[in-house]
Amino acid sequence: DLQVGSDTSSAGGWTVAASLSGLGIGTYTYHAMARDNFGVASNIVSTTNAITDQAAPTASLTPIATITTAGNSPLDFTVTYSDNLAVDVSDIDASDLTVTAPGGGSLSVSLQSISSSTDGTPRSATYRLSAPGGSWGAEDNGTYTINMQNGQVSDTSGNFVAAGSLGSFAVNIAAAPTQVTLRPV
Repeated sequence: DLQVGSDTSSAGGWTVAASLSGLGIGTYTYHAMARDNFGVASNIVSTTNAITDQAAPTASLTPIATITTAGNSPLDFTVTYSDNLAVDVSDIDASDLTVTAPGGGSLSVSLQSISSSTDGTPRSATYRLSAPGGSWGAEDNGTYTINMQNGQVSDTSGNFVAAGSLGSFAVNIAAAPTQVTLRPV
């Protein structure tokens, strides 16, 4: 047996803030009992099961093809969140990600769908990035980086996906040909 916390109360009610650091992932059974001033323990008065989890969920970007065609079509892309227990789907929203444009500007995304509305693993989210300026063109060429934001998507134990780059995609649209008019001199 390991004592993880204690409290004293004269009001008949009590709470214990238990430190579970150092315990591995697993299911643990906790028993509550009382001791009097002489150290005599009561019978077990309460039993609770708890799962400890210190493993953070992960996020992976499905590869995105290079955009080579001009137009106003938005880019839909998928990020899959995985965990050893369960991803908290209520955390998944449009603020999870930003996209860094070639010039360093930050673009926002919108959330289109989640593969399931219940907690679990894995869970895939489809996000949408509108073309800068409303339409993709040669002026948008370059590499775009998709970034996970800090403190956004967690598992059901409160561990968060690490912030950082999830990957990138490229825009490589040929410039429109320049029309040259020749006139006799």
